[in-house]
Amino acid sequence: SSAIYTSLLCAGVKPGDKVLIPAFTFTAVPSAVMHAGATPVLVEVTDSYYIDTEDLERKITDETRVLLLSHMRGHIGDMDEIV
Repeated sequence: SSAIYTSLLCAGVKPGDKVLIPAFTFTAVPSAVMHAGATPVLVEVTDSYYIDTEDLERKITDETRVLLLSHMRGHIGDMDEIV
């Protein structure tokens, strides 16, 4: 979790920023976001554990600083669609 926290700081995340994270993830992800002073915003996942790109689009705002994507249980998201 310290590596995730450090990565957030290096990405320029500041207190009050919104960080998008998958709703199904491990505890170090939202913990690192909160430790950086930012607010985790949960993005729904599909039945296959991929991030729901429609929900992702809805959650992006001017306050969004980063998408912190964790691939769970070997299920890698559709990076072409996400990017």
